[in-house]
Formats: sequence, C-alpha cells, structure tokens
Amino acid sequence: LTEAEVRGVVKSLVDALIYLRNERICHRDIKASNVLLTEDFRIKLSDFGLATRLPTPESTTQTFCGSPNYIAPEIVARVPYGFSVDVWSLGCLMLTCLSGIPAFEAPSVPDVFKKISRGEYFVPDNISFEAKDLIAGLLQSDPLHRIPLHRMLSHPFFKPSLP
Repeated sequence: LTEAEVRGVVKSLVDALIYLRNERICHRDIKASNVLLTEDFRIKLSDFGLATRLPTPESTTQTFCGSPNYIAPEIVARVPYGFSVDVWSLGCLMLTCLSGIPAFEAPSVPDVFKKISRGEYFVPDNISFEAKDLIAGLLQSDPLHRIPLHRMLSHPFFKPSLP
C-alpha cells in the first residue's frame, strides 16, 4: 500500500481502537487478516474472539494470546498488560503494510518472540520520516512510552499535506 493508503487505514483503526477503549475492550489480535477493506476503502475491524472487556481503563490482564508477529513484548514476557498491546499491534500492522513484510519476521515463533523482546525490527529506507517516527512511537518496548491513542492522530504522519 502507499503511505496515503496506509494513513487512511491507520486513521480508521485508531478511531476504532479509541471506540473500543472507551468501551473498555482490548482487541488483542490486531493484524492484517483481521482488518477488512471495503471497495470504497472503509475499514472494518474483525475477529473479536480474543477480545476482553477490562473492568476499568487502568485494569490489566495476563492471558497469553494474539498472533506471533503482532504480540506486544509484555505479552511475550507474560507480565500484566492493558490496552497498549493494541497500540503495539497497530505499529506492527502499519510497518507490515508499508514494507510488505512482517515487522518481526523470523524463521520460527521463538525467534519472532526474541526479536519482539529486543525490539528488533527493520524499517525500509523508502518510508518517510513521519511514518518511521510514528512506527517508532507505536513500537516502544515499554508500554508506558507508546504514543497514546488520544494523541496519535495529531502526529505529523497524519498531516494532509503529506503524499
């Protein structure tokens, strides 16, 4: 996809994740195959089989779940996590859409988890500075340092003047 197309996809997903967070729902399986695209380029988030409703916005859970290339490091580490795992997965999805390869590609699932734990991902040179910066903000290993959903759409990547 082009950056302009990815911008539209990510914006729609941010809107969806803000809605889910307001409903205290953590999707826990944001990935390419769970994002449906209509002919008029509207985004539909699907497969809520792993989703959970958390009692409060500050609540955490510990279930080990998700799709290997999109799992946040706190899930890999098996420590309590919250809504920010969906922000991480969004970063993985964004990078995959822009590069055409999984963010944490490796020959085996354990190797994928090692790369996730180390924050080792590759961003191609042909991706804009703004996209790289947003991806870096989404793929922060420490969930407290990830860009919060409510600030995401003010990131320079979403400026309409970008190609």
